[in-house]
Formats: sequence, structure tokens, C-alpha cells
Amino acid sequence: MKKTLLSFLFFCCLTLSYAQSGVPDPSFGNRGIIKTDMGSPFNYNSSARQVLIGPGGSIYIILNGTAISKRLLNGSIDSSYGLNGYSAFLPLSDTYSALQPDGKIVMAGSAGTNSFTVARINANGTRDSTFGNDGIQTTQFAGSSSATSIVIQSDGKIVVAGYTTNDASNTYFAIARYNANGSSDNTFNGTGQSITDFKFKMPPEMQGDSIEIHNAYAYTIAIQADGKILAGGYAFTGTENDFAIARYNSNGSPDNTFDNDGRQTTNFGSSNDIGYSLAIQKDGKILLAGYTSSGGNNNFAVVRYNINGGPDNTFNGNGKQIAHLGSDMQIGNSLALQTNGKIVVAGYTLNGTYTDFAIARFNVDGSPDTSFDSDGLLTTDFTSSDDYAGSLAIQSDDKIIVAGYSYIYSPETEQQIAVARYNPDGGLDNSFSDNGKLSGDNKQGYTSFNATAIQTDGKIVAAGSTWNGSNYDFAIARYNTNGSLDNTFSNDGKQTTDFGGTDSAISIKIQPDGKIVVGGNCGNKFAIARYNANGTADNTFSDDGKQVISMGFADVCQSIALQTDGKIVVAGYTFTDTNYDSAFFAIARLNSNGTLDNTFSDDGKQLTDFDSSPSFAASVAIQKDGKIVVGGRSYLNNQNNFSLARYNNDGSLDNSFSQDGKQNNVFGPDGYNGQSLAIQNDGKIILAGYSEEASGNSSSFALARYKTNGDLDSIFGYQGFQSTSPGAHFNFGRSVAINNDGRIAVAGTNDYSTIVLYKKNGTLDSTFGVLGIKISNIGIQGSSIQSIVFSNNKLYAAGTGQFPGTFGVIARYLFAEGGSLPVSLVDLKAVLQNKIVLLQWQTASEQDLSGFVIERSADGNYFSSIDYVVATGNSSSKINYSTADKEPLQGVNFYRLKMVDKDGKIAYSKIVSVTINDEIFSLNVFPSPAANILFMRTNGKNEKATFQIINADGKILKQENVFLNGNTPFPVYISVLPKGAYILQLHTKTKTQTRRFIKE
Repeated sequence: MKKTLLSFLFFCCLTLSYAQSGVPDPSFGNRGIIKTDMGSPFNYNSSARQVLIGPGGSIYIILNGTAISKRLLNGSIDSSYGLNGYSAFLPLSDTYSALQPDGKIVMAGSAGTNSFTVARINANGTRDSTFGNDGIQTTQFAGSSSATSIVIQSDGKIVVAGYTTNDASNTYFAIARYNANGSSDNTFNGTGQSITDFKFKMPPEMQGDSIEIHNAYAYTIAIQADGKILAGGYAFTGTENDFAIARYNSNGSPDNTFDNDGRQTTNFGSSNDIGYSLAIQKDGKILLAGYTSSGGNNNFAVVRYNINGGPDNTFNGNGKQIAHLGSDMQIGNSLALQTNGKIVVAGYTLNGTYTDFAIARFNVDGSPDTSFDSDGLLTTDFTSSDDYAGSLAIQSDDKIIVAGYSYIYSPETEQQIAVARYNPDGGLDNSFSDNGKLSGDNKQGYTSFNATAIQTDGKIVAAGSTWNGSNYDFAIARYNTNGSLDNTFSNDGKQTTDFGGTDSAISIKIQPDGKIVVGGNCGNKFAIARYNANGTADNTFSDDGKQVISMGFADVCQSIALQTDGKIVVAGYTFTDTNYDSAFFAIARLNSNGTLDNTFSDDGKQLTDFDSSPSFAASVAIQKDGKIVVGGRSYLNNQNNFSLARYNNDGSLDNSFSQDGKQNNVFGPDGYNGQSLAIQNDGKIILAGYSEEASGNSSSFALARYKTNGDLDSIFGYQGFQSTSPGAHFNFGRSVAINNDGRIAVAGTNDYSTIVLYKKNGTLDSTFGVLGIKISNIGIQGSSIQSIVFSNNKLYAAGTGQFPGTFGVIARYLFAEGGSLPVSLVDLKAVLQNKIVLLQWQTASEQDLSGFVIERSADGNYFSSIDYVVATGNSSSKINYSTADKEPLQGVNFYRLKMVDKDGKIAYSKIVSVTINDEIFSLNVFPSPAANILFMRTNGKNEKATFQIINADGKILKQENVFLNGNTPFPVYISVLPKGAYILQLHTKTKTQTRRFIKE
């Protein structure tokens, strides 16, 4: 056996975007993606972030900020809404929602970009593609920002409140207004944005403006009848936090009729006071509710202001009221007014052991309403759990709905929806769900796909697992070429197979006769099933279409392959002892009738280890000469190795492969996990997976290429190895496929579904996705690609996405090779000039070219047309073209050309990107934390600059003169820096920019 050690580090940073392929195929499913569920409902951990009341009493529960569950008046699911009562998912978090009069719901939150992100769902639960860019709009403030509240004006415009933090860590109220179509409303403060600083603003009782307040957070927003806008939250006064409120004119300017400068703060004494929710009375008076904390005790707190911003002393004598619910932990989160003007505040309180829902109701004068549960206060417990109420809504009949979640600890820890409805007197409404309480009702499907294959007729088959009500079964689905389920397969396109335990299909292959072979696991044994072309079980295979094989004490099937003689090879690993200390590559071969093939290693089974180390096979493939190649990993010398074994047709190790039939490789100090292998047409072997730092803090896609004799192929990547980090800390390569032109794709996940494309020599292919990398949002969270396959110049990916239930997902991407039109495009550039993006390109030759459609995208996935330029049509000389995007989006703008010839054929250019911020010049530093390399990038400025790295003591540790080239990232090597916080300061001729970063 040979063992190879290579010291190697490769880091790939993604910042610019170039692509010709990797675009979702719009002719397949819904925007290139199909999702399938089968089996029984599965109960998910979830929480109700907000509750809204619609026309006719319909109830909308905002789940975890990413999807909406629509309920009927009695709390049951409205299955006519979206998919089984749940809306389309949105790639947001921490969202706040508002219901439009037309039934559409607008949601504001975060998409991981430190900016306001707003999205809209249609009344039927689908994403509203007419809003912003495919239903989503992003607003970037000068600093990092978060949206916390949203409201709809009477004219349909959308106002979002939150806060933004500048480089000096000062925080301000931040307001943005959007037109009804999602575009920024520039009639609002001239830019669509307004920022309010509460410095120098003191509560009236403190008599003075002597202390600067630089930290203020807006958490709630409301619109007055006259169109003026109120934002509420809290501000830091130097020693404590106080309630804070600001009012704006309808044009976004501060309303100086409100406490003389448009701002007001309120102190409840020697305490921290946090405002969370606003309401406006019919008489125009303003209520702000939250909680006050003093001496370790938290209590509900409410303040009422007159229209001019002064405290309303008719409310409890001083404009302030506190509710005591009998514990030292009482947090008020939401405020609403009943039709009779009574004031309801909801939150939670500690009952001694657990937290419960808590509600307080006050009369119009601020006194406790004793007609409400006798003392104006009530609590509700959901089955001895921690219950947290976060949202409150009042029905037209004055019934009260409170929504949040329960955190349950037994028999196992889980988080559940918790919603309660109360009658006007405070009693639970027994007509709602189960005695007034809806708990844990978030049941949806659970289906995952692990493998896919393409039939000769182009139909797509996927395999995985689905929940049957008590455990999991094999799940198989077949689709037509357009992504619809193929009803000729098992009548509805779906099939499940139960082996009697917890079953999961892992690998799938199509026989030449059209029969479908699926391998996976039944409990801790190999499980294989074969189906006829119509989806029925093939009873010529092991009598009932199923076979179970035991290889050792506990077995895990990972892959199957078909020989040309119809025999089936199954590969994985087995533990041979009850302590799980000894793990071996485990290979079995079956005859075409499902019996073990005794010509393979005498009994149809073969076990292999590497130097008596734990060894885990993950993938199997058959060479043209019939030899069997198995790839995976082994644990040698305290680290995981890429490992390969090759077997002769009789199951013996092939000693012509790396001298003893086995090969191990490490490529540095990391651990290397082989997950999937493929064999090129020339016989070379690709093993792909991921490398993982010994610390466990990061991982990268990794692949190696081997010659037919088992040696590393030194002309591939760096001495046979390549590694790519698509941008996140954790990147796991799961599947590899080779296109007919020799290019190699590796797919997996880095929090999102990710595909990386390499050229034949192992370098990234920049014509695909973003510099060779495609990151897709095929689910809310937990989405991943487990299997990819090329077919007819398209790339198919199978995996799992949450919507918010778990669905098996198939995505299809166009895989254009370029040059399909008789036009030679020399280059495409996007240059930022005075907040206008100038697009320039050149052709070297044209033949019957009709024109160029200029397309723009906010995410690099979904593009829309913004302009059209007529082509010269026929030319053999260079021709220059240009156009301008005069209204680019805030944030990143992706552009491409769709070139159209006179016959209607199209081809796409590469993608270029420009970042639009409030200033023409801005600096972005990433990633943070960073380990070895930091990158800095400016948005469109080409100029000389000097950067310095400064430590916490103000000492300059590094200084360098650089030339910044537009959006091109500039690497800064920081491996020698100790771990800690630093400042990067960039100096140009006209200004200085400062950014903080963390060295890990």
C-alpha cells in the first residue's frame, strides 16, 4: 500500500459573479425546482412569531418568521391556502408582518445581509413575484441594520422600522418606506430612508439635554390617521434604557410638533425600560407598551402620550402604568386596543417553575380592568412547559388571540406553536382548537431524497425516505421531463416500500430494461429493492422485490452499481463488534435475481480495512473492464484519509492498483472524507468529499484524481488534489458527476445547496454560477444536495428542502457550453458612475444577431429584463455597445446579457455585479471571523490606497500600499496575527474608511 502526504492549502473566495450556466431551468417544475412529499404528517418543532387577523376572522400564524400558516376561525388549518395550509417559504429570519387589504402579507426581517429585507406573499400563499425582485426587496443603510416592525399605509405604501449601527457602534432608529411594488419610495426623506439619533434627548423629569444618547432601537411602528408615522422602542440615557418614541411627517422629516423635536423618552424610575409595541387610540393619543426592570424585577409597563408628545396625565395620573403579575419575571411584548378602547398587553411571566402566557387589560384611564379575569390579569399554561407569548391580535368581536411558543422538556425537548384565544372577559374560548389552546399543531410531510437517476427517455427518478407515521420507508418518485409527477409510475408517480423497520433509500440505478434498482438501509442492514418500469415491486427479484443482507454487527449501505451482466454491487461499511470499534469497507454482490453471488469472494461478501484502521466506504463504480472501485475514508494516524480500493471481478483486491489494491491520501493537516466517486472516460478516478480542519471549525469541498494505477494525477489541481470553500465555515461535498465534456461537478451543502464546477484540470470553471460555484436556496433551512447527475447538457440535483415541512427536492440547472449563437462576445463590464451603472460590452463578430436583452437580478438566480439594445446584426469587426441602469437596486446588482438571434435562439453572457450603497465609495471587509486571509473590496472605485491593520491598543501592525480595482477583492494575509479583534483602516486621496474584523 502507498500512502501520500501533501502539504497544501487552497482558498477560494466568492465575491464577483460570472456565469453562462448554472441558471435554474424555467421549463422544469417551479423555477427549476420540484418538491415532493409522501407518507404521513410529521410534527415539527416550530414557533408562532406573530398572529394576524384577516377578513372573515381568518387567522394567519407567522411561523419562525419564514412561512405563514392560515387557519380557519376555529383554529383548524385552511388547506386551500398555499401548500396544505402553509405559504411559500421565504429565505428570511426574525420577520414581522402586516396584512394588506387585498389579503397579501408583507414581511420584513433579515436575510443574513445586515440590511432590511422585505418580501410579500400573495393572498393564496404563493410568493408575489410582482414585488421587488421575485417577491423580495432589500434596503441597505450606511451601517449594519435590522428590521423589527412593518405597517401598511392607506395608500398601499409600506413602512418598515428597525435600527442601524454605524462604524462607531452608535445605534439609531431606522425607517424605510417602499412603494406598493417594493421599490424604494424616494419621496420619503429624499432617499426612502430616515435615521433618528436620540442623543441629547432626556426625559422631561430629568430637565435637560446634557447627556448624549447614542444607542436607540426601534421595535414598533404605527401610522396615524393624518399619515404621520410613529416609531417606538427604547434609548440609552447614559445609565439606563428608557422608552423612546419618534414621530415623522409623511415625507419622512422629523415632526417638530411632537415634543418640539419629533422625539420623546420616558423613564419609569431607576430602571431599564424597554418599549416593544405601539397603538394609537381613536382620539389620537399614543400608547407604548413593554416592560420595566428594577432591582431584578421585571413588570409590564405602559405609557400614554398626548398628540403633542407630552405625557398624558389623565392616564393613571402621570401617563404611566405598571402591572404586577406576581413574579419577578414579567415581559410585555405586544399591545392592542379593543373596540371599546380597553388596552390589552400580552407577554409572559414566571410561575415559579416555568414561564406562562400573561395578559393584562387596562381601562381607558389606565386602571386595571377588574372585569377581565377579576383583577385585569391572567396567565395561561400549556402542559407544564415554558410558554412565551410574543404577539397579540384582537378580533372584531373583541376576542383576544395570543401567539408564541412552548418549550417542552419531556419526554424529549421540543419547541411547539402555542396559540390561545380568549373571550372578552378573559376566559379561554372553547370554540377555538382544544379548549381555547392550539399547541404543537405544525404537522407536515417529511420526505427526503438522497439519489437521482435519468432514464433513457429523459424521465427523472428519485429515491430517499418518507415518514409513515411511526418510522421511515423507502420513497421513490418518477417525474416527466417537465418536472410533473409521472402517473404511469405507481398510478401517482410515487411509491413507498416498507422493509419492516426504519428504512432509507440511499442510491438508485436504472437497468437497461428499464427496471429500477434502489439500495439503502433497513435498520442496521443493507436493503435492496427492485421495481418494474411501472413502479410495481419486481417479484422476480428475491420473490417479493426486496432483499436484506447482513454484513456484520451493524451495516450502512452507501451506494450501488450495476454490472453489464446485470449483477448488482452494493457498497458501504460495517461494524463487526458490539462496541463499534472495528469498521470495514463492506461490499456485496447480488445476482440479477437478488441472491448473493457466491462467485464474488466465495460468499458474495467482501470486507476490507486499511492498516487495521476504521474504514468507511461511501461510493462504488464499475470500470469498463468490469473491475470494481470503492471510495470512502479511513482513519489513519489520527486523521481521516481519502481511501480507495479496487477489486477484481471475483472480489479479490486488484494488486495492479497501488500495489495492493488500496490507496490512502492526506493532503495536509486536515481530515479528508471521501463521499462520492466517478470514473472518467479515460479511466481516471475522481474521489470527492470534504476536508475538515482538525479543530472542527471549518470544512471545504475537496476532490482528488487518480490514474488508473492508483497514483495521484499530478496534472489535476495541485498534485492531484483540489479544495474549495464556497464562502461559509462548513462546506460538505456529497456527490460528484462528470459531464460528457470532462468537466467535474461536486455538490453538497454549506447551509444552502451548493454546486461547484471544475474544468478538466481541476481549476474552477468561472462560466458556471459565481466563479464556478452555484449556491441555491431550495429550502428555508437544512436544505442540501445529496446527489447530482448530468443528462443532455443539464445538471440534475436531488436533495432535501424545508418549506417549512421537509420535502424531497429535485432541481435542474441549464448547463450551457457557450457559443451556441454565431456571435463572439469579447467582454461585458459594469461600472458604477454617480450611482448609475454603466454597462459596456463588445462583440468581435456577429451573424444574424437580433439584439441584446439586458437582465438584472438581486441574487444571481432570478433575472428580469430592464433594457433592450438592437444589434448590428452582421459584422466581422469589433462593435462596442453600452447602456445604463439609471435606477439600480440597493445592495448587489447582478447583470447579464441575453443575446437573441433572428431565429429566436438565445445565449447568455457571463454575469457581472455592482454593489450600490448610499455612498459612491464604500468598503466591504470579509469574512469575519477570518483565519488566514481577509478580503477587502470597494464598490466600483479604481484607485490607489493605503491600508493599515491596527490592534486594540492602537498599534499599527501592518501597512501596505495597494491599487483597488473596482469590485475585485484584494487579499490581506493575516495568518501571523494573534487571535482577537482588529481594525482595518483604508486611506484614499479623498477619504478614510474603517472596518472591524475578528481574527480566529
